[in-house]
Amino acid sequence: MLSKRNKWMKIFYTACLAALLCAAHAARGSDTYSLGYDADHIYYFFRTYAPDKSIQLGFTAGCSWYAAAPVHPAYFRSRQNLDPAANHLYTGLSVEKNFLNMHVALATGVYFSQLNTYLFGWPISNSGTYIIYPEDDNAVYYNSISSLKTASKYCSIPVELSCALFNRPRLGVYLKGSAMASINVKTEVSMAIDKNSAPEETQAWLLSYFKGREFFFVNAFAGVGMRWGEYSSPNFRMELGLPFMIANNEITYLDIGSGLAARISLYVPLFFFFR
Repeated sequence: MLSKRNKWMKIFYTACLAALLCAAHAARGSDTYSLGYDADHIYYFFRTYAPDKSIQLGFTAGCSWYAAAPVHPAYFRSRQNLDPAANHLYTGLSVEKNFLNMHVALATGVYFSQLNTYLFGWPISNSGTYIIYPEDDNAVYYNSISSLKTASKYCSIPVELSCALFNRPRLGVYLKGSAMASINVKTEVSMAIDKNSAPEETQAWLLSYFKGREFFFVNAFAGVGMRWGEYSSPNFRMELGLPFMIANNEITYLDIGSGLAARISLYVPLFFFFR
């Protein structure tokens, strides 16, 4: 009876040992994805640190070329010598915020800009004409002028809206519309006149006429752009479009018309500067 009991006890112990070994093997298993921070420390910070690429800092330079005509053509004789033109150069910084998974962007910033005008063609011409000084009842006075150009410097604040047409990680195409408000800082007039035949009063009138009377103007831009590079790294952009003046009241002696605009930009995600 005792030997039979020992036999069953051995069988019971053997079964318990086998069950324990199976349980230990099942607990360890062949699963390589262990739980817990210690097993996942390599990938932990990669998943929790997600930089915000929706805010981009841009460095921009652009130019708009305009056709133009004298506001008061009757002031000039020999109008066939006139070939008026204007251009608007600007450069500065902008901050862009992207929405809807980087498909819509709103941007603003601060630009330094300069509006240049040329009466006899851009950029240099030796042509000349006669301008009529305000006449009186007895006589009409003419003054010879040539090589006329002006340079007006502005502090400009843009507001820009863009919408993606094609948006891939490394390449994108988008439509853009923008408006830029500019405040005059300084205006310089350069021209050749016969100072011997033009009294100081006449010279002062000429300077005031060609400088314009408004210190503020607004221009706009509508066009298409292309992006090279990912939003999570420095990306380069180029834009082409049509510029036009929204407020053009006496900012210059020219009536500025249609034109062509181009700009280039380098954008960098803002988190690059705060790593």
